[in-house]
Amino acid sequence: MKTKKIVGFAGALRVQLNPAAGFTFAECEALAPFVKAMGYTWIYLSPVWKAVPGSTHFYNIIDPTSISDELGGWEAFKRLCRTYKALGINVMVDWVPNHMAVHELNKFWTAMRAEFFDVEPGTDVYRRFLDIGDLAALKQTSDVVFQATHKFLFHLVERGFVQAIRVDHPDGLEDPYGYSKKLIKATKLPTFWEKVHRPNRNVPAWVHGVVGYGWLADVEHLFGSRAGRKAMLSQYQRLTGETRTFEQFFMEAKLQAARANFKQDAERLHRLLGIEEVSVDDICFALAQLDDRTFTDVRRRRVQKIDRKAIERSAMHARLKKVLLLEEPGHDAFVKLFEVIVAGVVARGEYTAHFRYVPIMSRCEHAVWPTLETLSVSGFHDRNQFRLQRYPMGLNTATTHDAYRSADARAFLDGLSLHGREWAQKVEEWRTINQALRHDEAALVCVTDELRIYQTLISGEYDCQSVVDYIIKAVREAGINSNWWNPGQLNDYEKGLKQFIEGLYSSAEFQASFRPFAAKVAEAGRVIATSELVLRVTTPGMADIYQGEDLWLWHLLDPHNRRKVDWAERQRILSEFQAGGHPSLETVKLWILWKLLNFRKANEDAFMAPNSYVPLPSDKDVVGFERTGACQVYIGLKPGVALPQAPEGWHNLLQDATNLGLPIAVYVRS
Repeated sequence: MKTKKIVGFAGALRVQLNPAAGFTFAECEALAPFVKAMGYTWIYLSPVWKAVPGSTHFYNIIDPTSISDELGGWEAFKRLCRTYKALGINVMVDWVPNHMAVHELNKFWTAMRAEFFDVEPGTDVYRRFLDIGDLAALKQTSDVVFQATHKFLFHLVERGFVQAIRVDHPDGLEDPYGYSKKLIKATKLPTFWEKVHRPNRNVPAWVHGVVGYGWLADVEHLFGSRAGRKAMLSQYQRLTGETRTFEQFFMEAKLQAARANFKQDAERLHRLLGIEEVSVDDICFALAQLDDRTFTDVRRRRVQKIDRKAIERSAMHARLKKVLLLEEPGHDAFVKLFEVIVAGVVARGEYTAHFRYVPIMSRCEHAVWPTLETLSVSGFHDRNQFRLQRYPMGLNTATTHDAYRSADARAFLDGLSLHGREWAQKVEEWRTINQALRHDEAALVCVTDELRIYQTLISGEYDCQSVVDYIIKAVREAGINSNWWNPGQLNDYEKGLKQFIEGLYSSAEFQASFRPFAAKVAEAGRVIATSELVLRVTTPGMADIYQGEDLWLWHLLDPHNRRKVDWAERQRILSEFQAGGHPSLETVKLWILWKLLNFRKANEDAFMAPNSYVPLPSDKDVVGFERTGACQVYIGLKPGVALPQAPEGWHNLLQDATNLGLPIAVYVRS
């Protein structure tokens, strides 16, 4: 499928437009010279459309045919796009096609509800985005809906304001393949799916890539120690008495979600199916049996091989299997709706399970499967070579607005696994130190949440209130010791958590034990974080840098990850580098990005060429590869790793970082 010729896939700066954080179109436009100097080739904008008043994320859209006034309005948006275009920087917009806000200011909802939204005939039941009641699903299979909701986007494309589109949650669409084909045909722009996919599931080749969750998972499984994670898991099992696997947690959470959060959807499916022997609970059980939504082509009567296997090996009702495998005609509408609801059940189930299963929290992340295993260096090379052939423009992502924690926080937790056995000993020590605090009647904390708190503290540098806010949100998401029934106030258990965390911050004895160990973990975490950053820019795909990641960034769940970024500080540091200054450990990430993004931009043809990724021989704790015609890259997977020397006539582009004790090298011809 042909698209417009667009050059420059070195790196994208992903920003979160948010009036509450003082970052609107005007502030983003003012950032353009810094973005240019850093070497970025794209500015990647969170949703810009008119949303519910007071929104801090703008995914609750009320009008996709107009630009948000809260962000600055149409004229400010045009100035932003023109400013970046004049500097040779492309604009990518986050597009939300599958839902809109249920709101009195939404003219589509108030005047055209039945025509535009997926409302069950004869009832007032509408399909929601996941299980969120104030977000209603659009009927994008209707040409009327498609044209009405996309006409302004197409206007932006025709006027040259937008050069790429990121499609939010395509799994929520009834026909994501058909929708994307229509979108690409209409815009002829690179289009990226926000697809949280399983390793064996690939998006169609004509979609230009995904937003990087597969890359995130690969890198997460590359770093850390299997032995260390095993020690952490063993301690968790001993302290909690919990021996279930993550898969079992996942299945339990999916079934719970299907029977509770998605009960109204299951009842609608039951009415649509009309088979007496299949109950509502049979449908709930079937929804929980799959680990990914299926993509059946009912018009051509095709069931994908991976989906057929998943359905056949499941324990769902035999009659439902026949229906979903298209062996029993007359149920096409049921099959299409079932697929979309599965996507929601899987997403909600995985999210919940990640908050219930805490032995290895670095692996409890969006799209990451929390196993003990590591990805071998050769396996990592195989994934990169595949990406180069299939999705050379795909995004290499490590932090998103949906991530449970930033890449740096996850890197520190990977560093923790390198000290897994000592961690187990330290936890025993801390539990003894904090016994009185833990058993205070007002601060009863279960051991699962105690482990959650210690890992959170070790993952970065946070103030006490940030940790309190995160832990309370996490235990509500887990739904075991708390829930979201009364979100405006703390219940007794949450008050105990707050008191316990505040006690940790004020305990001299705990801090004396904790801080030296945390410093040791931080050394490993900085190595992993900087090695990952080098991979993000130099492996196949385009580096996706979340706002603030150019310096050390420790953030947790939304809204903690939408905080104000000190752009002036970053501009000051860059100016020092441009004047010949050298990086410190505090500023080295920005220096690495500045060096590598500009180098990659100057050698873009070499990075995008087929077969330009060639693995190089290396030790087991080193990843080495050549981007043919550009550079040789070596990174260490842990501290103290020795890297191969530069070939004769080459030098290390990142020598200043190597001088800081970081095992990273990008050799280029002198």
